[in-house]
Amino acid sequence: MLSIMQVGYLATNCYMYGDEESGKLVLIDPGTDNPDLVKWVENSGYKLSAVINTHGHYDHTLGNHLLESYFNVPVMLHPKDHFFMSIDWDNIAPWLETQFVPPQRTTELSPERKINIGKISLGIIHTPGHSPGSVCLIDEKNGILFSGDTLFADGGVGRTDLPKGSAVELKKSLRNLAELSPDLRVLPGHGAESILGVEIRNIFG
Repeated sequence: MLSIMQVGYLATNCYMYGDEESGKLVLIDPGTDNPDLVKWVENSGYKLSAVINTHGHYDHTLGNHLLESYFNVPVMLHPKDHFFMSIDWDNIAPWLETQFVPPQRTTELSPERKINIGKISLGIIHTPGHSPGSVCLIDEKNGILFSGDTLFADGGVGRTDLPKGSAVELKKSLRNLAELSPDLRVLPGHGAESILGVEIRNIFG
């Protein structure tokens, strides 16, 4: 099961991804703390097992605290982006409609582990550049890559002028993604979906 909702001021793509047989799902990049997010999960008929952040920027993490407290589930984030949980986002992003509240705790995302959702297995690919702890999530069996803000449609890539961003690291990360199957369906953090091979050609020619 795959469902998408665009949320927040920056129209972040928030994904529910679940296994039909077990009835379990994860929620990727909750960029709002609007209670409609809870209703969306509850109306799915699936059981939320974890919240996953592809990186630590507020437009992908604003709903962490809401979902953690309501569903009592872990929030997963790469350790190199944990510092974003203590940034004063209310001053950096004054357009936020609500105060940023960090989760009580986070569970470490690292490439050494996989996230199992019933029979679905999500691999973790560390893709620094947009942020030091950016990751992509890959379901090789079903041919899906959740690319966060590392890679977008139409040759777009994540900006690197935010705290601890790096254009050099981002280029390395994109080269690593180019080694994956070109047929992967790319589901980015903003905008339309695409195909990996198409986007690699758009970037590198």
